[in-house]
Amino acid sequence: MKRLLTMMIIICATLSACLMAPPTRTPAFDAGELEQLAAQATQMVINQATQTLTPTITPTANIQIEENDPTFRDDFNSTLRAGWKWTNENNKNWSLQSVPGSLQIKVDSGYVSLGNMPNLLLRPAPAGDFMIETSLLFDPKDNNQFAGLILYESNENFIQAGNSYCDPVNNCEGQGLYFDIYRDGNLTLPRVINKVELSSLSLRVVRQGNLFSFFSSPDGKVWYLVTRQEVNMQALQVGLVAGQNVDGARLPTASFDYFEINKVE
Repeated sequence: MKRLLTMMIIICATLSACLMAPPTRTPAFDAGELEQLAAQATQMVINQATQTLTPTITPTANIQIEENDPTFRDDFNSTLRAGWKWTNENNKNWSLQSVPGSLQIKVDSGYVSLGNMPNLLLRPAPAGDFMIETSLLFDPKDNNQFAGLILYESNENFIQAGNSYCDPVNNCEGQGLYFDIYRDGNLTLPRVINKVELSSLSLRVVRQGNLFSFFSSPDGKVWYLVTRQEVNMQALQVGLVAGQNVDGARLPTASFDYFEINKVE
């Protein structure tokens, strides 16, 4: 409760009108509304510090991936392969039938850090160094909507890398590639944002010890380095994430063509 009250104070401090408004009766909020306010307050804070990076083409000779022998691959053909686990599943908002050969997840509200991310899809991560990859079709237009890859230790410690939208009026870049690192429940600042307005992209994150490299590709052949960050985190699970639909006026669909794990030497 103290955390929620603090976040509501941040909202008020951010809006100058709050300082001049006459006293009003505080409305009652249910638990769902309070979680939503917490998410919005968090976003207001993180939007104040961003870092925009220009992607550079990078050789991959120093990352030896066993391309021909993936540790795991799911092409999402009619059923999910064994080993997946849904968190906060809503089976009405995901499908393997709407577009055969892909997994479709409707982007609903909720955040991993708040423990209410809907349809978070995870499986155990391999030991040692590895790479995860997917091909994503997603066109976010409303604030905070996010879809992509996740490397997960807990709700407090995780990395999500994908396509998102953050309102430019909040010092963000609009639609682009976002590499968000959460430590102890807080988003690490400055936030890594790369302005890209492509709705179809391949995404790859390579873990080498505590070094995490995020790549994107428009065709799955030529890969561009978005960012490389040192993060002291145990990636216990990996998978796919789609949510953070704060406005909730519509539920866009994120479509994943496949998910693959490869060992990295």
